[in-house]
Amino acid sequence: MSSSTGTPPTYNLKALRQTTASSRTRAGAEHAERVAASIARISKLREELAMRIMSNLPSVSEVERMARDCRSSTCIAVARPPLKKDTVLPNGDTVREFVLPAAETHFAGFTGADDETDHTKDAIPLISLFQGFRARSGEADPSTLPGGKTVVDIVQEKLTAMFENPEDSFVVRSVWNGKQRRCELHLVWDLEGWDAQQAKIAARVAKHRAERASALESSKPQMTLEEYEARRQARRAKADSDGFTPVQSRRRGK
Repeated sequence: MSSSTGTPPTYNLKALRQTTASSRTRAGAEHAERVAASIARISKLREELAMRIMSNLPSVSEVERMARDCRSSTCIAVARPPLKKDTVLPNGDTVREFVLPAAETHFAGFTGADDETDHTKDAIPLISLFQGFRARSGEADPSTLPGGKTVVDIVQEKLTAMFENPEDSFVVRSVWNGKQRRCELHLVWDLEGWDAQQAKIAARVAKHRAERASALESSKPQMTLEEYEARRQARRAKADSDGFTPVQSRRRGK
């Protein structure tokens, strides 16, 4: 209410509704533009990463040599998680910094053979392009990438296009190397051998986890301090009820 005249203000609800509708439409359009720009950027970086991987494929002679050495695959790309740590500055302030160089954890583009892209600016985590961004569940979700395709899918498409018969194509597989703590992209030419190798690795990891769980279980104390005190108090209470007084042990003097 106006403080000078005491008359109530007059609202133009029709104009307010029109203003709200216009603002909502404008906000929706701006959001759509941002989403489209983000999709275009991610698609571009994903394609450039695929091209970088393809440009670093082993030669025919190298693959033949590895096959003679009974190998079924070779690693052609890696992605490390962008982990951070606390760093104390000389002035005493604490800041969060990446543990590894940006080139090992992020990707900002690929310009060709003499690529010198700075991966510290406008970059996307490599592991997100390998597996997808994390969903609300905390798990990597390929559907969060444009078209639901990871860089692994794009590389597979490019490899398949190199062969007249798709069945003769290389196969690419993405695996997590727990020992190295990195995601690896492997070029596979002997899928049967690859599957057998991965089965052995999975069995070895499962055995190690079971042994570790057993060791942790056996190392647990047989009785907690609280349980010990409760048992001691119960024994004392029983002795008192039977008419006995527990004897306290004393150290013998010198």
